[in-house]
Amino acid sequence: MLSLGIATIVITLVTIGVMCAWGGYAFAQARQQRDGGGKSAQELKTELEDYKADVSEHFQTTATLFHEMTDQYRSVYEHMAAGAQQLGNTEQALAQIESLRAGLLPVIEASVDEENAAQGDSLDSEKVDTEN
Repeated sequence: MLSLGIATIVITLVTIGVMCAWGGYAFAQARQQRDGGGKSAQELKTELEDYKADVSEHFQTTATLFHEMTDQYRSVYEHMAAGAQQLGNTEQALAQIESLRAGLLPVIEASVDEENAAQGDSLDSEKVDTEN
């Protein structure tokens, strides 16, 4: 009879241990889902990666649009500068263009100076060719 009592105690302890393990697992799962908005860790990681990709795409698009806008602004500036030199009072127009160039378009200043130098070099070589 004593052996039946020990077996019952062992079975009872094992059953209680299994129930506690299962309860702990269920509690941990519920807590993880509650803390993650009901999502598993893998789902949260995937969602974060998707968000990062969206942010990256947004900034790439923004950079492209700013680049296009800069090119358009440069084209308008060059058109206005050429028109002012051709149609207006050149001294006054050149002074206004220089003030704009200094304040608004410092990047273009270097490229325009380089283009002018290149055009000047080609004009000088043409003059030498025509003189000979």
